[in-house]
Amino acid sequence: MTIIKAKFIKKYWFNIVKTNDGFAIVNTYRKQNMVDRDDIEKMIHFCKTIQEAENYLEEYEKGDYAM
Repeated sequence: MTIIKAKFIKKYWFNIVKTNDGFAIVNTYRKQNMVDRDDIEKMIHFCKTIQEAENYLEEYEKGDYAM
């Protein structure tokens, strides 16, 4: 997986990562943006386009989604 974008929301880092069939929003459960995440992560949403993934993070930041 390749990290496309990282965003700090509600005390944690969220990454948009490129997958084989689209993009995924990943919560790393880290309070720092670290390259080596030790596989401590949770996929919270899958998207077909990067725009859809960015919109999801914006809505999450507003508080429209629960983790």
